[in-house]
Amino acid sequence: MARRFSRLEYARKLLKTSSTSPEGSAPAGSFLETYQRYARGDIQITINRDADSLPGKLNRVGISAFGSPYVADQFTEVTFSNRAAQEAIISTLITASNHESVDNAIPPDKGFIPAKFTVFITSETPSTTTETSTITGLSYQKRDGASFTVPYGQNNTNQFETQVRANIFSAFNNVSRATTITFNSEEFKSRGT
Repeated sequence: MARRFSRLEYARKLLKTSSTSPEGSAPAGSFLETYQRYARGDIQITINRDADSLPGKLNRVGISAFGSPYVADQFTEVTFSNRAAQEAIISTLITASNHESVDNAIPPDKGFIPAKFTVFITSETPSTTTETSTITGLSYQKRDGASFTVPYGQNNTNQFETQVRANIFSAFNNVSRATTITFNSEEFKSRGT
């Protein structure tokens, strides 16, 4: 489950009387009961997204993964949303992301998750609205704005992730609107044989 549910997952573990016992029931009418029913698949949740937050067409690009040596013209195919590519602030950061032509790219290995950055762009006058979670029923403060996620990789001169992040962050510091940026390192997940 998502990190934002980590406390609810911990509370679910506390409902067990032993490591081999089935999960106990949360108190009736509680937020934990609603979440427990969702996590077990007893209830289905539909989350409606605004049309302007949908990714639209996916752009295919090649990147050179940090987990292997850089080799010219050997790239792994990754995708990111056309919505992100068309955002002016993001387009200035894409240059520092070392995207290559997809013509020479190979499909990614199963379990490969590319390094990515996510930029949150607020409106000119940032504000928040009170929303209610469809999963737990709890209210929370939602910041007005939009987020965009873009993969990045190495090139022949910047072969370490810290170098590429520094270049992206340098370009990010030149944007004019109130924004935040977060980075996620690439992962290679193996499922065993």
